Parts: sequence; structure tokens; C-alpha cells
Amino acid sequence: MCRVRSLLLICACLMFLSACGKTQAIISTDTGQTTQASTPTLPVNTSTSPAITQEPSQTPAPTAIPSPLPPTPSPLPFLPPGLVRIEVDNITQLQLLTTLPVSEIYQLAFSARGDKLVTLSEPWDDRFNDYLQVWSVKDGMQLLDIQKLPSPGKAFFSLDENQVYVFFASKGLDVYDLTQGEVVRTIPLKDDQLGFSMEGNMVALARYQNVGDSSVVRLLDLETEQELLSFSEPGMVMSLKLSPQANLLAIGSQTGNHYRISVRDLLSLRLVTDLVDFDSGLVFSPDNSLAAISKNGQVTVLSSPFMTWKASYGFSDPFTDPMPMDFSWSQGSKLLALEDRSTIRFLIAETGKELFNLPNTCEVRFSPIATILVTWCYQGDLKIWGIVQ
Repeated sequence: MCRVRSLLLICACLMFLSACGKTQAIISTDTGQTTQASTPTLPVNTSTSPAITQEPSQTPAPTAIPSPLPPTPSPLPFLPPGLVRIEVDNITQLQLLTTLPVSEIYQLAFSARGDKLVTLSEPWDDRFNDYLQVWSVKDGMQLLDIQKLPSPGKAFFSLDENQVYVFFASKGLDVYDLTQGEVVRTIPLKDDQLGFSMEGNMVALARYQNVGDSSVVRLLDLETEQELLSFSEPGMVMSLKLSPQANLLAIGSQTGNHYRISVRDLLSLRLVTDLVDFDSGLVFSPDNSLAAISKNGQVTVLSSPFMTWKASYGFSDPFTDPMPMDFSWSQGSKLLALEDRSTIRFLIAETGKELFNLPNTCEVRFSPIATILVTWCYQGDLKIWGIVQ
């Protein structure tokens, strides 16, 4: 009985082993087919294998087309063409043309032809390190930039516009060449005040004398550095202004408790007029035919060179504080620019009729032939205005 059981057990094991062998064979066969289909076997000896021919792709390769370059913009002119002289008849057409990045200005002067302008600026937080900048009005380019100047008093151009004179009280004149960009000459002086004229080659100078409470006023030729004349003026001279044709000299001086502006003829040294306790300095028209000054809200216009009364007018606003700033060039009625509480007012000089105004503006200057004018306040950039025909 045991023997029969043993035989049956052996037969069952053989049948089981046979079934396992068949299943393994089936799995191996399926796995081989799958591997062969997904990963083809490459020939081992590649040097003797025939070249593989690749079928062309059905998707065409992209063609590189260069993008067109954007057109180069033509630079706009700094000042537009067709500028006309600013006069009484067209002042209402005044428009802002452009600006220059210069601020903190306390003195500005045009060259004789109006092609250049020079500015003196004083930083608010560094009062003893002023800076000077020269600009080309034609293209807006900066021609000179001098930093860290020890408080110059005035800056102005030579008659040929190639040099800039910088005045320092009790020191003299430094002459900057615009081509070299440096000082090429120094004129030593001991004077306190200076006045200049764009059309002349001379300056007026003044030095206070403690003895006698008077000042020595003299004229100096810039070319030869020779003194042309000298005379004494009562009190301490605090300002000097030469008329455009350099035939009159306005001398502002403090005498006791009074501030007076005496105007002298430079040919004869004759006292032409004496203006006492006026609020502003005297302003001459470019053709030397008029002068303007103000006192207690009243503007007085004088006929030059004899300085006779021409007109006088006030304003309806009792708080008006008009300060004559500059005249526009004109053969007919003169255009006078006044500063009144940070507003520039343009009016007919002979009648006082207001024609136009620019608010939020502190200073104004016309170019010599009045094709442009510039305005500025201490914190803002320099603005250039004009009229396009």
C-alpha cells in the first residue's frame, strides 16, 4: 500500500514539472518577440555594414527669413525751424520749445549773436562750490562744465564767442577758452563789482573805499587790460550795468539809508539821472532807446539815452510787485517782461497793457535778437520758448 502511494506521488510530481516547463517556454517566447520589435539588433561590425538610407521627413524644415530692421528715427532738431522774433504782435503765440538740464541758476548771459549761453549755479547744500556751464543754443550741446568754483560773481562771453570771462570779487577774471576747456588767461583785479556789455570789449569795475565812504569806479579794456577811465562815486557800489551800446553806466550804490541808481554818460561822465529808493535795477532795451524801473508797484519807463520820462503805470491788484526783467528787440512798440510773484508778465512797455503771462516762472531773458527767450526758477530746468511761423 505504501508502495502504491509512493508511485502515485512520483507521477504527480512529474506532471507538475512538465506543466511548469511549458509555461516558461511560452513566457520566454513572448518576451523575445517584444524585445525584438522595440529594440532592433544592430550588426556588431559597423565597418562592413551597408550604409543606412534615411527616408526624407514628411515635415519640411523651416526657412529662416530675416526680420526687417526698424527704420532709424531721424533726430529732431533741438530748436524747430521757422522761429520768428518775439514781439508785441505775436507774444500770444509763445510756446515751450525744449529744456536744458541745468538748475540752481543765479546768473545767465547770452553771447552777442545768441548762439550760446552761460549759466552760473549754486547748489543749495553746498554754497561755496558753484558750477559754470556753457550751452550751444543751436543743438543743445554742453560746451563747458566747470565744477567747484569759489563763488564767482559774473560770467559773460567775449565778443567772438570763443571765450568766457568769469569774475571773482577781489581776485579778478579767469578767461576760459571753449575749445581747450580750460583757463588760458587770468586778469588780476581787486574790485568788488563788475558790469559788462555784450556788444563791447570792456567792463565796468568798482571797489569800495572805507575812507570817505566812497567807491572807485573805472572802465577796463579786456583786450589790452588797460584802464580807460576812473572816477569816484559816493557810497558803496553794489551793482554796475552797462547799456547795450556801452554809452551809459547805471551805478547802484548804498548811501546812508538810501539805495540810489545814478546813470552816467561815459563819454563826459555827466550825471544823466539819479533814481533814489527804487525797488529794482534799471533795465535797458536792446536798441538802447528805453529803460524801465519800478517803485512801490509802479513801473516807470524812461527814454534813453537822455533818461527822460516816457510813461508810468500801476496795476489794479494792490499786491502786485512788478520787477522789470528784460525787453524784446523791436522797431515798433517794445515788449517788456516783468516778474511779479513768480509770474512773468509781458506787456506793451509804452502803455503797460498786459498781453500774455507765464505762471510759475521766476526769471526771464530774451536772446539778443529775441528769436527765443529762456525762463527758469531755482529748482527747475532751464526752459526755452519761441514762436514758430
